[in-house]
Amino acid sequence: MDFHQFSKTLTENQTRDDLYEHDGQRSKLLGIKSASSMPINAALALLRQAHYLAGTAAQESSVIDPACGSGSSLAAAAQILIARGKARRWGAERIAQEIEKSIWGLDPDPIACHIAELRLRRTIAQLLPDLPAARRKTMQFHIHQADSLAVMAGARFRIVLTNPPIKISKAVWDAETAPTKPARDIWLQYCEQAMELTAYGGYLAIALPEVFLLKSSAAALRQTLRREWTVLAMTHTQGLFRSGASAILMTAQRSDPPAAHAISWERVEKIAALKSAESSADTGSGAARYLRQEWKIKGSIEQDLLGEGSQQQWKYALGSEERLFIERFRSRGSASFALLADIARGVEIPKETAVSETAYAGSIAVIRSGDIKPYQILPRQWISATDAATLQPNMSVNAIYITRTGAVPAAAQSSGAMIAHNSLYVAIPKADTTLPANCWPALPVLLNAKPVQLLFRLTATVYQLSRPSIDAAMLAALPLPIEDTARLQTIAALTTELTQVYQQNNSAIEALQTIRARLDSETAALFAFTAAETALFERWRITSELF
Repeated sequence: MDFHQFSKTLTENQTRDDLYEHDGQRSKLLGIKSASSMPINAALALLRQAHYLAGTAAQESSVIDPACGSGSSLAAAAQILIARGKARRWGAERIAQEIEKSIWGLDPDPIACHIAELRLRRTIAQLLPDLPAARRKTMQFHIHQADSLAVMAGARFRIVLTNPPIKISKAVWDAETAPTKPARDIWLQYCEQAMELTAYGGYLAIALPEVFLLKSSAAALRQTLRREWTVLAMTHTQGLFRSGASAILMTAQRSDPPAAHAISWERVEKIAALKSAESSADTGSGAARYLRQEWKIKGSIEQDLLGEGSQQQWKYALGSEERLFIERFRSRGSASFALLADIARGVEIPKETAVSETAYAGSIAVIRSGDIKPYQILPRQWISATDAATLQPNMSVNAIYITRTGAVPAAAQSSGAMIAHNSLYVAIPKADTTLPANCWPALPVLLNAKPVQLLFRLTATVYQLSRPSIDAAMLAALPLPIEDTARLQTIAALTTELTQVYQQNNSAIEALQTIRARLDSETAALFAFTAAETALFERWRITSELF
């Protein structure tokens, strides 16, 4: 299902219609975060997944959006109803009556309700020109200013199409029982209410934050979906909503799921790809060299896993080749990273701590996530040794610093004592391991290797699809191939040489490229790359250009 192909007919004014929600006015009025309108293209795709198509029986055409906002979903439903009516040779008046009785929208914001009504009238004017203007102006829509969470839900609607506020709001609670009832996410409450509004045999089409698959507070809802609903499709998407939040678009039918039912899933991601040389005239700009491309992967997964919590199958949406790569990678490693090094978190430096941008006598270097690149550390701040001892008394030389965030993590080893500040992990090599001391410089190389980069990329939790984060437990359990001591020693020597070139002159491109080429060759041999893995590196944009 194509969620990103916009309908030219109905999106000419979409930018203007969404300004009310996008500029924060709606969020300020309702006191919630990320009140973002559902794009019409997404609403149309969800309605099609829910079989809201031409030729459907008239009594099965009821659709409601209990958080309609500025009415994108209602306009999409009207478009489908008009198309269905024309296909069945209905007159304009018959189609207008169908829209009046079938489309419902609720929202506590009166301005949003007014905008939704205007959008419906404009949609009808565009797609149903035969309807007299006087009739169009007097049409009575079921768009009501109401808090759907306070409405007694009845299972009467064929389709419930909605996107509650995506991001978490911690200020939502039942005012009458506030002292005893804990705060709950607003999207969770909307989802439960939407399920209650759906008629038996009807469909729920909803956009949810991706933490829905992992959060313990949503475990009961997932169990209900697994037992009492047939989940038809899930699409993990990023960049669809103006708020920037990644989301899951889910379509489910309210009926007992068949035995061994499989959910169809799709992952839609916006990735940066190099432009061709012909199309990149301005090579001096980083933005000019890259463009955002849509990349998709599809598959299916058993519905029984939906109620199991944060299973690996639901932490990422992967294909069979990706799952095979993970199994093959884990079978090759002979030692986990935790057996080779002690892993600690970086520290938070208090605001009152004196920090300098220049080195001075008795100072200790401070590095942050942005100060580290593969094989090199670029300290930018310094603090006194006294403050350093208070913040991090057990500093160590030869520590490996690893960025905690990013789809492609970076690691580098320092020969001096430093403080890891902000979003970094610090790995201090253990002395009681069988790995020879002259192999220690090879550890950052293993962490920067393409297979490890891909493993982190794939196993990043799905709710951080746009900004994947390294998990500390996964870092500790990372299996690394360390049996080939001779090759590790060669890699360590090349790493030391590479580090020295960086320290002397990091603009020595030719020298760096020669060492990096030899290092990549030795690393590929150590991990025993296969042709299938090489194809995966390209598919997931794991290339040397990223390092």
